[in-house]
Amino acid sequence: MAKLGRPATGETPIRRFRSGAIWDAAKAKADIEGRTMTDVLNDALRKYAATPPKPPTPPAN
Repeated sequence: MAKLGRPATGETPIRRFRSGAIWDAAKAKADIEGRTMTDVLNDALRKYAATPPKPPTPPAN
């Protein structure tokens, strides 16, 4: 039996990640600029995705 995908809701799924104190600093700046954290994160992810990948860093011995 095939698994069903996520139903169409018209909304983007919520993503979660750990950010620490940097979140508070970014949120304060976004508030001053009249932006949402979604705007800030989407802009940062677009910039990151638009750059070529870097070769992996070899593990430290």
